Amino acid sequence: MYSADVARHERSSQAARRDGRAGQGGGWYAALLRAGLAACVLIGLVPFGSTGPFAQNVVCLAFALLAAAAALTSRSESTVRPVRLALLSAAFLVAWIALQAWPGMTMLPPNGIWAQAERLLDMPLAGTVSVSPATSLAVIPSLAAPFLAFATALWLLRSDVQALGMLRFLGWTGGVIAAFGLVQFGFFPDTLLLSDKRAYIDSVTTVFVNRNSAATYLGVTILVLSALLAIEMRGMRFRTFAAMMLAGRRGGVRYRSAFEAALIGICAFALILTKSRAGIASTGLALTTFAALAIEHPEKATGSSARRWLRPAAVALGMLIVLCAVFLLFGEQTMLRAKSRGLDDARFCTYPGIWAAARDAWPFGTGAGNFDIVYPAYRDPACGIYGVWDRAHQFYLEGLMTLGVAMPALCLVAYWTLAKILREGLRVRRRYRAVPAAGIAVLVLVTVHDMVDFSLQIPGIALATAVTLGACCAVCLRGRHRQVKDGDRASRPS
Repeated sequence: MYSADVARHERSSQAARRDGRAGQGGGWYAALLRAGLAACVLIGLVPFGSTGPFAQNVVCLAFALLAAAAALTSRSESTVRPVRLALLSAAFLVAWIALQAWPGMTMLPPNGIWAQAERLLDMPLAGTVSVSPATSLAVIPSLAAPFLAFATALWLLRSDVQALGMLRFLGWTGGVIAAFGLVQFGFFPDTLLLSDKRAYIDSVTTVFVNRNSAATYLGVTILVLSALLAIEMRGMRFRTFAAMMLAGRRGGVRYRSAFEAALIGICAFALILTKSRAGIASTGLALTTFAALAIEHPEKATGSSARRWLRPAAVALGMLIVLCAVFLLFGEQTMLRAKSRGLDDARFCTYPGIWAAARDAWPFGTGAGNFDIVYPAYRDPACGIYGVWDRAHQFYLEGLMTLGVAMPALCLVAYWTLAKILREGLRVRRRYRAVPAAGIAVLVLVTVHDMVDFSLQIPGIALATAVTLGACCAVCLRGRHRQVKDGDRASRPS
């Protein structure tokens, strides 16, 4: 009986792969660009998330060249609108920062600090909106690159097989990075890659400097791997899955599923050892969201719906249980940290000062990248004198302060576009429903975590997240394209 179930599932998987390859094209040039996209993501992650100026500029330049090369390839009709929105958003952001930093722009009033400097120096100055124009111009590549990465992913991932292949690369890469982080933490706790580890020595940070950044990346990886495992288990009885694990003959799906399940466990273990309270909590919330959305409603399912519609949810809940179990076993230090500090965190003391700076600079902002220059004037002495606040530990509040009205405008466009595409994917992609569910869960994770952190300001994480969401949206838009084609064929006279 088990062998029959295994054979039936293998036939279903082969049919899914044939269906997923439909629409695949582009030849060797597109394949080379997809390999380049994967390489750029990896390069952006490994050197501390590309936080250094040299690594940051190199990886951003690589994504810009890749986007330009991808623009020369043919595109699917379903991706034209989101790609156009991504590129227009990047162009708007670049233009806005240029207006902030360019001297003599009379259309925008200069920051008041320039008038004070004129009085002190007793000489005329060409004032700008930005308090440090050179700094604002320098951060343009890192701010525009995620939009280019998202557009490039939509350009190049033209079939389900290609999109799932990119997600598999991202998930496996994240699992390997997590394993590397655990090994280095266990045997060389004072080392970060090839340099000395100066911060968070008691926590796993993988290839990043900050444990919260590592937690965000590991959480995204867990969601991607959970989606892949849910797809492979879709429509499969649990005894069939066990039979595939124990089958003696060769089976790529069997080994791949076992490998991905092991990577999820490794990532969960590493996530707990980051001791990031917000990272662990936001990952748990994201997994719960994934479990709720991955369910295929019985009235829309076909076949043995009573068994099939719970499979993706069971996978997600299983991952959540694994995360909780690992947390209870190895998260003693994290629980102790949460118990001892609770909500008594210095970052919450800084938020009123940052809000005051954002209010004073509204609606044009203080200039992109100038938080560390402006904030000291608003720092409350009651928050303590220790530490240098070069970031706000609140992605959206810092963006509101530095970019002004452009920040909510860009967020509105980005969230509206992603929500619309992923919601459509939930509706039309029955076989790959776990992919849009994972995309929404990733969006929940980074949104919630960055309300108290700055993970999306780390170029490597921002680029990896953009490509992940691009791959998820490619699967969703592929479903819309198939639906339109099927409707056209149905409307033709026989």
